[in-house]
Amino acid sequence: MSQQRIVSFANSAVAIEYDGARATRIINFLFPDAPSGQAVLPHCTFRITAEPGNTLALTRDGARVFAFASDAEFADALLGQVSFHVVDKSRGGLVLHAAALASQGAGVLLVGGIGAGKTTMAVWLASLGLVYLTDEMVFVPDGTSLLVPFPRPAALKRPARPALVGVFDFDRNAGRCWSSDAVDLIPAAVLSSGNTEKIGRA
Repeated sequence: MSQQRIVSFANSAVAIEYDGARATRIINFLFPDAPSGQAVLPHCTFRITAEPGNTLALTRDGARVFAFASDAEFADALLGQVSFHVVDKSRGGLVLHAAALASQGAGVLLVGGIGAGKTTMAVWLASLGLVYLTDEMVFVPDGTSLLVPFPRPAALKRPARPALVGVFDFDRNAGRCWSSDAVDLIPAAVLSSGNTEKIGRA
């Protein structure tokens, strides 16, 4: 039986249609805390389908987007598609390309372009006890100073791993993170669960 998850952010929304245990696992891994309010109608619909050869394919409004056999690669690509398209139709405020964390009721923003190190710094700061919120997008509604993060796993590019030696235990958390040759997807719950090594302390 087909299911649907509506992901909304910044007064914009997309729908994801899927069925089967494998697709359900991917959706629940990527978007366990994603806003799903029904006030905004989705402006596009993604569909996850199984294909021969253990491959999952993604279409958007009926047009094929990509296909992968690896769940981690599929999840990373789907995360990018949803993030782009939900922001593409955003309105009513400013969307920042930024990671965000919280500390003692205050927000910490890490603004930068692709490859600037936002995710690496966010994981490092989470290891110091800050609360991880997002590594990609923050919405500031018009007329406010409110920071609204887009909740998603941290998508850490694999070349960044050496920078986090002694900070984040990839081996111990391997069962809770999804990894491909290109990226480690680290759920917010992992970064907030005390499973990161504390640094800068005796």
